[in-house]
Amino acid sequence: MKYPILTNLLIAILLLTLLACGNQKLEHYQFINETITLPIPKNYQPIPSDKIASLYNDKLDDVKYSVLVSSFYDLQRGDQTLDILKDEKSKFHYLLLLNSRNSPVFNELTFNKLKSAQAHQYDLIMEADATIKIELFDSKFEDLGEMSVVMMKHKFIVNNEDSFYKTVFFINKSGETVIAHELNLAEHDSKEFLKGIIIP
Repeated sequence: MKYPILTNLLIAILLLTLLACGNQKLEHYQFINETITLPIPKNYQPIPSDKIASLYNDKLDDVKYSVLVSSFYDLQRGDQTLDILKDEKSKFHYLLLLNSRNSPVFNELTFNKLKSAQAHQYDLIMEADATIKIELFDSKFEDLGEMSVVMMKHKFIVNNEDSFYKTVFFINKSGETVIAHELNLAEHDSKEFLKGIIIP
């Protein structure tokens, strides 16, 4: 090999990078008034539900704030003890969590019905505001045996320039279903963390 020292240095840097990504330190966040825990990075910090109105002053524009608050009220109808986590490393990254305490049968038919209902809701938003365009970015149904996961990710585009993502998850495990709404500037999501949810 022509440059053994340089090659070994590059291999060492690559290994350190992979180890740093693979060993992200997770903490176990416990749902409010629940025994459910979620392994999640430390930078996801809880926000009390009564602070949701103050987030408008958190440098959020009208559309982001409106989508965040509508997600909050949609989920709060199912449970007054809604869990809200904010990724402190991002300007706009929120994870809203609800234990719905029911266990519908999740299969391809249910998945398609959920997708259709979500699409209808977003069509109504676009009809009401011509500056907003909402596109389906990704959707999946996974039957993992002891757990099933539905994911529907949409991209919101405002005035053809500003954009963000909203992902809705249904995680069915141990006879209960956790619903999560995630809003994020980047397309990545918390699906892998949500798959590690512990429901005793």
